[in-house]
Amino acid sequence: MVLLNASIPNTFYLIQEGIDTFVLREMPGEDITINIPPGNYSAKVFASTLSGILTGASKNGWVYSIILPNQNIQASTGKFTYTVTGNAPEHQPSIICTDKVNEQLGFHVHSTNTFINGQLESSTIINFGSEATMFIRSDIADNGDNDILQEIYTGNTINLAYVTYQCTAPELYSKALKTNQSNTFRFSLTNEKNQLLNLHGVDMLLTLCLYKRDDTNEMIKRYIKYKVASVKSTKGVVPEGASN
Repeated sequence: MVLLNASIPNTFYLIQEGIDTFVLREMPGEDITINIPPGNYSAKVFASTLSGILTGASKNGWVYSIILPNQNIQASTGKFTYTVTGNAPEHQPSIICTDKVNEQLGFHVHSTNTFINGQLESSTIINFGSEATMFIRSDIADNGDNDILQEIYTGNTINLAYVTYQCTAPELYSKALKTNQSNTFRFSLTNEKNQLLNLHGVDMLLTLCLYKRDDTNEMIKRYIKYKVASVKSTKGVVPEGASN
């Protein structure tokens, strides 16, 4: 079987419900879960929104701000600079990331990032583009050690537009049908972290082709191989009655 065509609405949010949290640690043993409202953000809007959320969530009255380099007067690094005020020098907060909003925060997966002298710079480039790669997953095909039916490269499709896919070489992307004893299969759409992408009620359309592979060429190859092997084996046989 092979996925021939796909039409996927780019209606999933940059920040999705359920994968929208990280932890702010202001004091040892004082972890605060930070929830970012789901939706699409630019870097500037995200920085402004998150600054207010961090300040409002602080249990010690600390004030947070997040800025990007002003590209009109300095080099653009693509990284946030986090600042905290109101804290004592010996008390420095930390931003603790899992695999959720780390790309927007600018930190590595499963990392603890501690302020130094009231400042913290992102360790990675921030990412506010649409998902660059999506994966259609299904139990319809046998793909070895995973359930990926097809990867889809979006090409930075704008929000609310459609991502389209057309298979250009079906024979190369075909996979074995997992079973012919069922006509019910499950499909899902995820990012590279295997996190479900919520299309918010808009349909994704897939065109599948199930077929029986033509094995004529393989049969011909096997026959030729058999004949060649037969000829080689008879060359070393001495006919009965013949002398050496």
